[in-house]
Amino acid sequence: MKRTILKTVSLAAIITALAPMLNAHLLEVGPVGYDTWQITGDSGGAASTTRDQAHAVGGQLGLTYLPWVLSVNLPGFYEYFAEARFQGGSFGVSIAKKF
Repeated sequence: MKRTILKTVSLAAIITALAPMLNAHLLEVGPVGYDTWQITGDSGGAASTTRDQAHAVGGQLGLTYLPWVLSVNLPGFYEYFAEARFQGGSFGVSIAKKF
């Protein structure tokens, strides 16, 4: 007969193990999103009467290293609805350093 042993690890145990590293690092994970609407009409010879709009949702991962006062953020978005403009996904990187 084969026995399976399941091991569980509590969140407190994980935080305790990572505590020395967390003194110098800050990790942020969270949802992000945006909505944008064109509020004025187009003008010119090729102008259309359609006003563009886009709506997106995604997530962001941020890491701050305190000894260097350095922050890196990695956001990613997916536009789930777009009218009169391109629709798709985007990914970005931002780096901030205090001098």
